Order: sequence, then C-alpha cells, then structure tokens
Amino acid sequence: MNSKLILRFKKHLKTVKKEYGMFASLLIAAVLGIMLALLLYRRAFHLLVKWQVITLKEKLEKSVDLIEKERKQKKAKDKEKRFNEEKYFPRSLHLVPDRAKDQVKMAVDEICKRVHFFNTMKVEQIQKLFKSEDMHYLVVGDNKRELERTVDEIVSGVNKRLNQMKKFRDEDKDLDKVKWDDDSISNDEVMVSKVTIGLFDITGIYFGEAEENIKRLFSQMLEEKDPYNASITVFSECQMIFKKRIEGENSSGLIGSILAEVLGQFNRLNEKPGPIFMIAWTTLPRYVDSAIKRRFFNLITV
Repeated sequence: MNSKLILRFKKHLKTVKKEYGMFASLLIAAVLGIMLALLLYRRAFHLLVKWQVITLKEKLEKSVDLIEKERKQKKAKDKEKRFNEEKYFPRSLHLVPDRAKDQVKMAVDEICKRVHFFNTMKVEQIQKLFKSEDMHYLVVGDNKRELERTVDEIVSGVNKRLNQMKKFRDEDKDLDKVKWDDDSISNDEVMVSKVTIGLFDITGIYFGEAEENIKRLFSQMLEEKDPYNASITVFSECQMIFKKRIEGENSSGLIGSILAEVLGQFNRLNEKPGPIFMIAWTTLPRYVDSAIKRRFFNLITV
C-alpha cells in the first residue's frame, strides 16, 4: 500500500515539475512532509497516552489492592478490639433530682431482680416471663448533666446491689427477705460491665464498618458472665444514633443502616437471653425513632 502511494507521489511530482516548475514541486513536497510528520506525531502521542493509561491502571489496581488489604487488616484487628468497659463505680452521691429518685430506685430493683432470675431460673421460664425489650430504659429530660447523673446512679446502684446479692448468696440468706438499704456493702467489686457508646464510637471510615461495630458491640454484651454479673450499655445522646426515620430521607443512609442493624441485633438478645441491659438517654426524645422507643420500653423522666 505504501509503495503504491510513493509511486503515485513520484508520478505526480514529475507532472508538477513539467507544468509548474521546481519551486512548486518543492512546496508540495514540504507540505506532504509536514503532513507525514503530523501523522507520525499523532501516532506517537496515541502510543504515549496508551502507555500512560496502562501505567495509571496498574498503579490504581495496586492502590486498590493495598486499600483492601489495609481494610481487611483493620477489620481483623477490630474483631479483637473491645469497647471500653468502666472498672470503677463510686458510691452514690445522691445527685439525682428528687423527681427521679423513685424511678431510679425502681429501675435498680427491676434490673437486679432480673439478674436474680437469670441465675435461678431456666431459659425457657425466663423467655415466657419477659422479652428483651422489657429490660431496657429510655431516660429523657432537659438537662444533659442531670441525665448523665441519673444513668450513673442506676449503674452504681445496680453494681452495689449485685455486690450485696453475692454476699448474701454466699451466706445462704433468702434474698426475698433481705434488707437492701445496707450502706456497709461497698462497690469495690465490679459486677457490672458498663460500656458507654456515642455516635462516633460506632461510625467508621469504611463502608459497612458501622454495622460491623454494632455486631461486635452486641457480641461483647452476649459474652458469658460470672454469677450475679450484668452488662449495661449506655447510649449517650441517643437521638444522634437512633435518629427518627423520615421516609425517603435517611432510611438508606448511614443512620438508617445503624438503626436497621441495631433492630436486627435485638433478635440475638431474644434468642440468647441473659442479664443484658441497655440505657439510652436524650434531651430530644422527639427525634428518637419510634422503633427504638418501643424496644427501650421503660421510660424514666428526669
């Protein structure tokens, strides 16, 4: 193909020489040379771009592989990582507002009574008596500090009562006839595994990380416990974690995914009942999803 073009070009050049002279033939040769140079430049440019694209693709694939490897390593570490458990519960400072004291006392009584059931009754009996939803509390009020103190008072009270229950059980006393207002019993031994969770304790930087963190949290709650020990998980400012769903707005976003995962994890608590309690507090209860309000059935108003 190229040889035919060259022959045609030579014939055309001879014709031009005869008709227009040497200058015209040189001009045509220069134009054709420029066109050939442009063609070669275009081909070279395309080859260079193709090589750069292949190089970038290889770098991108390596970067994606590296990110995926780091994500898997982080996921493996997160599975081993535990949410922080508080190891010290001070004696009650009686800082709970008077209007909430009876509610706090009732919550302590109910939680400890159920811990006692879990240590003395069969699982089948417990499942007939109550569901997981009956064991959780929603604490609402206008003052954030008062809400935190109320929750701390409940946890401290439960820890103290469980210390008492352990002491009286070791002494073979009938727990139904015990006087619980004995301030001589200390809170030194930790009987409650308390974990405090805020929104940023759950969310992560990778897709699906929040859901994995929630599963890990519930798995930690479901761990086997020593006799008369309990797990209490506190959700701080829960309107941020369990934000009320608005149709078409956040049902498929991060908050919607967190809420769906938490609601799904409640099934695990019903399948494997135990002394597992959750307390959520908020100053904005109107923004908390109704499904959470149903599951945090016991309401304390401060």
